[in-house]
Amino acid sequence: MSSTEYPTIEAFRAARRFHPDATEAVDPGFMYRDDPDCPLSGRGPTWGKPKPVLEYDGLLIGVVTKYWPMPALLRGLYHLQLFNQEWVTDDLAFLEEQLYDFHLTFCQVEAQ
Repeated sequence: MSSTEYPTIEAFRAARRFHPDATEAVDPGFMYRDDPDCPLSGRGPTWGKPKPVLEYDGLLIGVVTKYWPMPALLRGLYHLQLFNQEWVTDDLAFLEEQLYDFHLTFCQVEAQ
């Protein structure tokens, strides 16, 4: 969970960092690494391939690469999954809005 507060979506977007491989951005125990259905995992058609991501204070938007399944390649450049909702789209601003709302709702740690 994040202790960083972003008063605006612009501030949240300014925190974005690109990682050429998700393993640079996440903890080794991160759930994607063990989920065979997730394109960011270490299994399936992307096994052994770089998994680029955009990271926002520990939250990730995947970057679709040529190693992803064809349906994803045809739908867009960016991937986001939050609970049971999943998007693959070229509209990065839309995904950032979804992720920012998620951050505001679930990720901010209350001051003790």
